Amino acid sequence: MDNKSKFIIIILSVALVVAGFIAFQVAQSLNSQKNKYEEQIKKSQKSIDDLSVSSAGAKADLKNAETKLEEIQKEISNISSERDDLKGRLEAASKDNQLLTVKISELQETLAKKSQNEQKTPVVSEDSYWASVLKDRAGLEVEVNSLGKQLEGLNKKLDDLTKQNNNLSVDLNKISQEKAELERKSEYNEDLPKTLSEELVKEKNERSSLAEQLDKIRQDYSVLQQQLKDETAQNLKLTSQIEDLKREKELLTRRIAGGDAALQDKTTEALETQDQIAALDPEPVKSLSKDARVVELGPIVVEGGARQDYPQLDRGLSGSLLAVNKENNFVVIDIGESAGVKNGIIFSVYRDDVSIGSIKIIQARRDISAADILSIQPGQQLKVGDIVKIK
Repeated sequence: MDNKSKFIIIILSVALVVAGFIAFQVAQSLNSQKNKYEEQIKKSQKSIDDLSVSSAGAKADLKNAETKLEEIQKEISNISSERDDLKGRLEAASKDNQLLTVKISELQETLAKKSQNEQKTPVVSEDSYWASVLKDRAGLEVEVNSLGKQLEGLNKKLDDLTKQNNNLSVDLNKISQEKAELERKSEYNEDLPKTLSEELVKEKNERSSLAEQLDKIRQDYSVLQQQLKDETAQNLKLTSQIEDLKREKELLTRRIAGGDAALQDKTTEALETQDQIAALDPEPVKSLSKDARVVELGPIVVEGGARQDYPQLDRGLSGSLLAVNKENNFVVIDIGESAGVKNGIIFSVYRDDVSIGSIKIIQARRDISAADILSIQPGQQLKVGDIVKIK
């Protein structure tokens, strides 16, 4: 196993350990938050129960206060009616007193006139008349005073009741405010479990997402492990192939060494044969150096003309373009070694029996070949389906 594979294994192991540690920390954090939220929910539920009890007591106190206020208002209304009645009676008595005073004044004036114009009447009858008048007046004054005292008492009672009503109104407002505050707290505490539940659901979803991510990381780790195993197996296979190639190279080296030795022997034999021929034929013969290692061949003669001669190919052989790669300047044709195509052969490219360019084979396979684009006629472009023929 090479260093690269070992490094990949170490990196994957570290990544798995870190992912596991992060998942463990996240799980602990989520559990801690869950316990905290559950404790808060319990406290909130207890507070809700206490507030419910307090709210029930406050509602009862408010109901009693409202009942008492209604009674006081009824009593105030009755007292106000009595006061108005007494005021009416007092006003009537005052009017009667005023009328009586006016009558007395008129009688006094009348009596004064009569006493001047007429003879005096018996004193006994006049005294009795005035006595009755004064008596009636005194009775009216006593009744007026009594009514005034009753009115004062009613006014005082009315003031007391008004003060008591104001105090009850203040208490009622205070109780109403406390009730509103309790209702607000109750609504808040009722909404708190819902909010906490939503947060718990959110945390649960995040935890599920993290678990899914962790599972994905584990799956990726498994895939990477499998890829690593495959890479390791491929590396081992390549190592084995390299060893086989090394062995083949050594074998070829030994064969080449053996060939060199055989060539040396043949060269020695050739030199000996030349010496023998020289001894038999007096004409000079071109001698070979004993250290010669090169056999000179006659020059290869190629017939003149623009077209090369390929005697092994069928002169009527033709094919077509299968693919054109303009970026890399090569094409692929549909004929290969099975038709006698070899590297270096030049083909002309035709379209509608008109030559539009030329190509040179660079790699021949059994049924297809690849060729470099040598030339293209101005204004033309090679296309799939163009015909190729021997140039």
